[in-house]
Amino acid sequence: MLWIKGYFSVSLSICLMRLRESNTVTSMILSLILAHKLESAMKEKKVTVSALARKMGTSRAAINRILDSQNPSAILTTLGKAAFALGKRWRFELVDA
Repeated sequence: MLWIKGYFSVSLSICLMRLRESNTVTSMILSLILAHKLESAMKEKKVTVSALARKMGTSRAAINRILDSQNPSAILTTLGKAAFALGKRWRFELVDA
């Protein structure tokens, strides 16, 4: 058993399950934000999915996977290539929780 803030005890497996759920939600939110920013940059530059895929040397399906906010597993390398193809770069910050 594990004491949380001295108020109650829970099993370690429950704590890990909650943490995993939290990380999944965080990943989904981050994916949604990145997809929205990429889509905005595409609109700003008037670049279609097909044109971006051609500039990156990848498929439209790969771009659509990035833009699909329900798919938080888009690879950062691909996001980097997309930003470069649009003349942009990503800026990430680590902040206090």
